[in-house]
Amino acid sequence: MIEVIFEQGLLQHEVNHSSTVAELRNTIDELREILESNDGLSEVLRKWNSPIEKVSDQERKKFMEYIEKIADKTIELEWSFVSGFEQQPSTMRN
Repeated sequence: MIEVIFEQGLLQHEVNHSSTVAELRNTIDELREILESNDGLSEVLRKWNSPIEKVSDQERKKFMEYIEKIADKTIELEWSFVSGFEQQPSTMRN
């Protein structure tokens, strides 16, 4: 993925985002593998919408930690294509 920045019709800057995209794809694949390989997370997801079964506090905590990882990566993805990414707001949660 190449980002090109024009100003008044003239090319000012070109950024190759290929490595950033490749890293993010790897992260997404890792998160997917965690979900698919972890029976506990899959079980929580199945129980979440069940009117009969309840999700325990421990299961809920584990699942929310997984969701937070996904949210952090989403924020990272959103900012990774902004010029000067390292200067953007932290993705750390309070």
